Amino acid sequence: MSEETERKRPEVNAAPDAGEKSEPADEVRLETTTAADTPPVQAPPAPTPPVPLDVEYEKYLRTALLEQSKAFGTAVLLVSGTALSLSATFVTKATGTFQAKGLLAAAWVLLAVAMAAEVFALLASMNLVTAILESRDDSPWRWVAVRLNWLIATTLVGGFCLLLAFAGCNVWR
Repeated sequence: MSEETERKRPEVNAAPDAGEKSEPADEVRLETTTAADTPPVQAPPAPTPPVPLDVEYEKYLRTALLEQSKAFGTAVLLVSGTALSLSATFVTKATGTFQAKGLLAAAWVLLAVAMAAEVFALLASMNLVTAILESRDDSPWRWVAVRLNWLIATTLVGGFCLLLAFAGCNVWR
């Protein structure tokens, strides 16, 4: 915009002229200003860099992260694998007909998805740790690892809920 470009601001004048008949409503006058009258827009301040961690503390955090990832992966694979095998054993050994077989099938699918997603989450976590060690903290593997962990948690819980619903439908008929 050039400086000749004008902006208009309303100015309210509550007092009417002496010779005019006016309603009690306010009269509006427009005041003109040039672009030079407005203050310049300032850029936002630059983000402050993160405070570097103590070397020993950073090493401790990385080790803790690795241990937690291992424990989470082991727990998911153990729990979902056990649930799948126990429910499959129950179905093959039990006699009679079952109600709500769709719940069992959906539970098995969710538990299998949790197991498969865990394998991919372990891969994503390994790539994320590698990226962090190479000082690339903005790695896309962080996004992948977080989403896969949430997928694992929700499918594992959903699979167990469906497995319990199947058991409930067949025990309390």
